Amino acid sequence: MSMEPTQIARGYCHVCGSQAIFKSYEPVDFPCKRNSFLCEHCGSSARNRHLAKSILDLWLSGDSRASLRKFARKFRGTVYIASTAGAVAESLAPLGERLVASEYIDGTASGECRNGILCEDIQATSFDDSSFDLIITEDVLEHVPCPEMAFSEIRRILKPGGYHISTIPVKWHLAKSEPRAIIENGMIVHLREPEFHLDPTREEGILAFTDYGQDILTRYCSIIGKSEMLAAHGDLDMERAYAIYNNWVFLSQRQGVSSLPASAWTRFVSRWM
Repeated sequence: MSMEPTQIARGYCHVCGSQAIFKSYEPVDFPCKRNSFLCEHCGSSARNRHLAKSILDLWLSGDSRASLRKFARKFRGTVYIASTAGAVAESLAPLGERLVASEYIDGTASGECRNGILCEDIQATSFDDSSFDLIITEDVLEHVPCPEMAFSEIRRILKPGGYHISTIPVKWHLAKSEPRAIIENGMIVHLREPEFHLDPTREEGILAFTDYGQDILTRYCSIIGKSEMLAAHGDLDMERAYAIYNNWVFLSQRQGVSSLPASAWTRFVSRWM
């Protein structure tokens, strides 16, 4: 990868709340730019900013200068993010004890810590039922051996009325999602050529277990509750204003009414009112 950017865009960053320059280091004709166009201030990618904007459209929709950092200062609910590194996790730090962040660490049980990092397996976490008002996963769920378990677990630990907001790579040419690998007798069995994705905690990358297809909403996201996809493909307004390219965000709400006091939801809105 060249040290000089191949493309530069300018716009507003919904992660850090800055007017920023966004730099891409991918070839200009690279088809998927969701992980590029990095913010000069916080390092957020197009994918990070789309996820942040989706959160803010739910809870700070009337604020033209909304940012994830501002959200973290205002929100009084509990948030779980299945990552400890990166611009999104760092911007949520003002939540303090209301934020739980974790990684999946091979050989470490859910709820245990290694080198000061909490380990959680999103298929079977250590959390109590109805623990969180918001759960965030970014490019996590393609890496679990059993997606049904992961989505069911997310539903379990969400509070009634709580939201799961996620990014998940999808191969849209597939009518149905397909496993790339499975676990049999404690061993990984590859059904397709192994595919590894970049991971901030593993130099070798992390194995993709599932190719999600067109059935992702009905087959998986709906396990949590009412779900929709927020797409940013060929959206010139999103590209010009925020340098958000080639991404989709999945939004699911567990059935029920939030138990948060009204003051915690000042200026907040419900997606499906």
